[in-house]
Amino acid sequence: MASDGDNGKSVYAVYDGTVKYVDTRWGWVLIEHSGTVTWLGQDYTKFYSGYMHMKNIDTTKVYSGAAVNKGAKLGEISNLTNNTDTSMSNHLHFVLYVGKYNTSSSYPFRTLYSLNPANFGSPFSNFDYIGKGYIYDNYVDDSKSSGNYVFSKTGSSDWTSSSSYGFLDNMYYTTSSSSTSASNYNTATWSFNDGTPASKSFTVYAFIPRNYATSTKVPYTIYGGSSGTTKKGSTTVKQSSYSDYWYSLGSYSLSKGDKVKITVSDNTGESNKYVGVDVM
Repeated sequence: MASDGDNGKSVYAVYDGTVKYVDTRWGWVLIEHSGTVTWLGQDYTKFYSGYMHMKNIDTTKVYSGAAVNKGAKLGEISNLTNNTDTSMSNHLHFVLYVGKYNTSSSYPFRTLYSLNPANFGSPFSNFDYIGKGYIYDNYVDDSKSSGNYVFSKTGSSDWTSSSSYGFLDNMYYTTSSSSTSASNYNTATWSFNDGTPASKSFTVYAFIPRNYATSTKVPYTIYGGSSGTTKKGSTTVKQSSYSDYWYSLGSYSLSKGDKVKITVSDNTGESNKYVGVDVM
């Protein structure tokens, strides 16, 4: 949320609370608040507010463990996805969460659930509902191999992992193929198996890492349906144009309970280009 004239405007804490997480590279702040919230039949005594893609976070005042009051300045609206990429329009990602804050994880908010802000009343009534999941809605990272959110790779052994790049500091990449034989293709699949929460249009985003993603025409295919096998659409992405960027693969109409799968192939028709795969 924001508009072109909002760059540099202040972002404020919506309630009193304690800062639990700060990441200045991505402009993230997560605050823990006290208060009872009922979500899906369960009572929570704490909830969280998340603010993403800000600039100029004052880490002398906003740091993990710091107490902040409602109205305290956290940062400023920007056009950043990270601290170097200015390719997006001015915006702020704002989310309300409940769930378990996992302090043993490098990314402790991954077990939180985002709420429908309309349940909080004004001024949140007009905010979009994100659904179950992570800072970036439902997600499947390339480190997930079991459960309701699964990442898998097929094809030859031409897959390489990198812990220096990618979301959560991990990604995979392979060399693009110009072969006409399907047996030579490599494919990555992201599976969302817990079923969509409602019948509506969902936007699918792919994270394009800043390295090992040099192909100019990577094919993505989106599937839905009760078994995740009904093709909903496809698109081709010029990965070489993006760097640590959340790229929209489009919006797709899904029914409540649909399973969702997204596939990527290195069958780009190019030679000696990298196809990078990461989080969806």
